[in-house]
Amino acid sequence: MIYPYKIGFTCAYGLYVYKLVKLLRKKMPNRYFFGFDAKIIYACQKKSSFNKLIKVPLPQKYNYIDILLKRLQLFDKSILIFGSDEEALKAAKHINLLKKTGNKFNLMSYDAIKLFSNKLILYNLVKSVGETGFIKPFRKVKSIFEVENFSRDLGKSKNIILKPSIGRGSRDVYVINIRNEHIETDDDRIKLISRRQLDEDIFLNNEFVAMEYIEGKSITIDVLADHGSIILIIPRLWIRGKKSGPVVQEYFYSEKIVRLVEVLNSIKKIHGLVDIDAKMDNKGNIFLLEFNTRPSGTVYGAELMGIPVFSFLENVLTGKKIKK
Repeated sequence: MIYPYKIGFTCAYGLYVYKLVKLLRKKMPNRYFFGFDAKIIYACQKKSSFNKLIKVPLPQKYNYIDILLKRLQLFDKSILIFGSDEEALKAAKHINLLKKTGNKFNLMSYDAIKLFSNKLILYNLVKSVGETGFIKPFRKVKSIFEVENFSRDLGKSKNIILKPSIGRGSRDVYVINIRNEHIETDDDRIKLISRRQLDEDIFLNNEFVAMEYIEGKSITIDVLADHGSIILIIPRLWIRGKKSGPVVQEYFYSEKIVRLVEVLNSIKKIHGLVDIDAKMDNKGNIFLLEFNTRPSGTVYGAELMGIPVFSFLENVLTGKKIKK
């Protein structure tokens, strides 16, 4: 089979991106895959999955868009999938320039990315539409003193998770073990600390959200939509292992998850392939953690389950009609 569009990924060095492309290549052996990454030295170790790997600067660099435009000239008629919210935000701001290359981009609008990427804004918006059940108690904090105030108001028996209001994954995320008990997280990149180990310096460069820590199982929800028309909802329950380790997942359906997606879509229309991180407590309640305005590499798990996510995504981005 001949595929008209090449598929490109940024953050190509990521563990799951490499696995994802390797799996997609087995499903679509004649498809051309290329990757962009700032850490091309590490990415080159996985070059066997890609037809081409090219270095691009980090999105914070002043020349990111200029270099991205030059790189895209090498790949006419392609679909580019961004691997971080920072890259997606920068690209969405310059989408008119990028579209001139003739390529397709898995991007929501600039305003939507800016809104969904900020946890404080997102949590408040979900609460404002009357859906308080999806959000655990939270507060913006800028010092240890404010964390302690939140802890006191929450109740001393409650553990706290501290995370940047803007940022992806488990970067600079802390679980403060108030109860001094054993806590098993499903992501070994999260730092488990006591109150005494909390350092005031972490607040210097980041705005943090303090939230009640949720005991339970992690869920990643892949969502594919066409300008607000939801096509796919794929909840993946992490059943064993760590998020930074092997993918061990199973499909998990819940009407509460569907409702959560509907609520988020009502705030801003979802477009393209995105994912939502959530947690399910021991009573089956679903709580929103964050909205990623692009897919994570762990969408590999959905493809592994036999769901042709990227074939559907190609149809959406190229204007082909597909059934919900």
